[in-house]
Formats: sequence, structure tokens, C-alpha cells
Amino acid sequence: MLSRAGAMDPVPDAADGRRIPLVELPLDDEALGKLIGRLDGVLVTHLHRDHFDPRAAELLPKTLPVFCQPVDADRLAHLGYRMVLPIEADHEWRGIRFARTGGRHGTGEVGERMGTVSGFVVRVPGEPSLYFAGDTIWCAEVEASILGLWLT
Repeated sequence: MLSRAGAMDPVPDAADGRRIPLVELPLDDEALGKLIGRLDGVLVTHLHRDHFDPRAAELLPKTLPVFCQPVDADRLAHLGYRMVLPIEADHEWRGIRFARTGGRHGTGEVGERMGTVSGFVVRVPGEPSLYFAGDTIWCAEVEASILGLWLT
């Protein structure tokens, strides 16, 4: 989410009716541009605007590899990204292993309407693993991902 604080309407039907994002990024536009210029790729858990907002779609270079869940690949390509890499289970890139994990936005009907979300376990040989949970409640998929980190 790269928008300035308050740039977007509140999340519909949320308990909090404040405009989002709620806080400013900790860097100005010049520093943000420099940081984006150093990126080698982008990892996207899902395309809700509180995770991948219109400003991110505008600012991130369309030539960057974008790793995502398969359900989001067509939309990212439609946004102009030329190297969309959907990860069904796992993918290796430049010595980095990405393993896609499941998650759930919520339970019941609301959870179903919120759609698919993914997390990722990121591994580099000889380094600690990173579990990036995405946007999820505690559920069996999250528990299995965490247990898997301890067992490998």
C-alpha cells in the first residue's frame, strides 16, 4: 500500500469508517522513488486495495517480476505487468524459494466473500526462513505453515 494517509475511501462495511491508509509512509516521495528503483521483484499476497492499492499499481515498474497467487495473475497482467509469475505451490527465483501457503480472511459467509488470500514462506539456503502470512486469521493453513517452518 503506497498511498498517502487518507487518500482512499474507508473499507466498506468495516467497523472503522476512517479513510485509508491510516498513517503516512515513513518516507517522502523522493525516497520512495529511490527505494522502488532498487527493487528486484514484488510479492503480492492478494489484490485487495488495502494490500495492493492504485498508487502501487501506478508506481511499481511494469518490468518488475510480480509473484502472486494464480487467481490474481490475469488482473496483474491487465494492469500492465509484463512478468507476472503466479505461484501455485512453490517457485525458485535467483536462489530464493517461494512456497505459497493458504490463509483465510475470516469465517463463514464474510470469509467466503473476501476471496482467496495467500501467504508465502521465503527461503534462501543458509538463512532463516521468513513466513509472510498475508491477510489471514488463525486457521489450519496458518498453523500448518508455521509448523512446517519448525519441521524443516
